[in-house]
Amino acid sequence: MTNSEKKPLQLLLISIVIWGVSFPVIKYGLRFIAPLEFLWYRFALASIVLVPLAILGWKTTNEYLSIKRAVLLSGLGLAGIGGSLTLLYFGMDLTLASRAVLILSVNPLMTALLSGIIVKKIPANLIKGCLIASIGLTIIIAEPLFSTNTQIATASVRGNLLVVASALIWTVYSIAKKIYFEKQTLKTSPATATALAFLASTAVITPVVYSTYPDILAYPTTLVDPQVVSSLLFLGIVSSILGFITFEAGRKIIGSEKAGRFLFLQPVVGIPLAILWLGEPLTFPFLLGAGIIAAGVFLAEKSTKK
Repeated sequence: MTNSEKKPLQLLLISIVIWGVSFPVIKYGLRFIAPLEFLWYRFALASIVLVPLAILGWKTTNEYLSIKRAVLLSGLGLAGIGGSLTLLYFGMDLTLASRAVLILSVNPLMTALLSGIIVKKIPANLIKGCLIASIGLTIIIAEPLFSTNTQIATASVRGNLLVVASALIWTVYSIAKKIYFEKQTLKTSPATATALAFLASTAVITPVVYSTYPDILAYPTTLVDPQVVSSLLFLGIVSSILGFITFEAGRKIIGSEKAGRFLFLQPVVGIPLAILWLGEPLTFPFLLGAGIIAAGVFLAEKSTKK
């Protein structure tokens, strides 16, 4: 394998490790801060760091960014990154990190299926794989119902469904972004696309946060909590910036479809960390659902191999 072939793989593996770790970090941070407030701090921090990086990139590469392109990229990022992360945070406030990372790992299957529907060409193995994976996904979503505490179980199921909705939004976003970039001949750096996404998300969520937490800047008590600060620094800088930029850079080299498959690997990092660090349980229904999902992924991936 040449260096040019290794580079996108290395970039994507970096992003997947970072994102895999992010799930337990999000769950840990949600122990100390509400989802909406947590999101706002993350969006704002990422924007503060990313916008100067994007501006620096424009000066060094002469990247052209018209108002029309900026608005389109901001809208895509707001709907995709902002929308999916919002649902993810509210979902993870109710459910476990291990469940969330496993649910979101089926994104490549959702993307492949929706892409096949759009072009009216769906391989038989992909359909079979998605059907099998959906059985495993259903088991994961319903897993909390095996608990004796009905109230907690019901809330956890709602959280799982919010994570599923987050996955669906990310799927649509991925396809829309792929269509947009395929039609564009102008250069768009990963830093620019990510900066506009987080900047737009910050702008939209700020009025909501201020109406809910009017004293958030006057009395930012959460920012003196070391648990919150450590979570925010990782999510706002490492995950939001390094994670997204490395993934986008790798995706631009090998394409959206191949890059998306790396998302299958997130549970390999996220689940063990959630169990060892957060003390999340490893139940038989969870293992059963994970095994069925893995079988569905394996079958579906056969449809892409010639």
